[in-house]
Amino acid sequence: MGIVSTLAREERVALSKCVDYVFFVKDRTWGGQVPGTNHLSPTSAAIVESGTSFVAIGGGDVTRDEMLAARQAGRPVTFIPADMNHEIAREKARKRGEAEPTDFQGSAHRALAPGT
Repeated sequence: MGIVSTLAREERVALSKCVDYVFFVKDRTWGGQVPGTNHLSPTSAAIVESGTSFVAIGGGDVTRDEMLAARQAGRPVTFIPADMNHEIAREKARKRGEAEPTDFQGSAHRALAPGT
């Protein structure tokens, strides 16, 4: 099962072939916290509310926000450190006008990895 923002359909983003059912949530963001608030976007809220336990393998801001919210809701969260795709991380930085990253662990690692 997959839960994804309607942006995926609007932007014709390829979905995983390993998912039998996809639920699209009306959302103008890709997830995470709504900027300027302490609230999750509709997509991230649906993910956290529908899950009973979570496993995150690496990840960035959206993963971090969802897993922290799941922990706060009392749901078990397992985090497995993994590097982000280096080229995708570099491209995102270029699009934002930021310096290319030198750390590819992602913001989820900084917030969720054991010992952090």
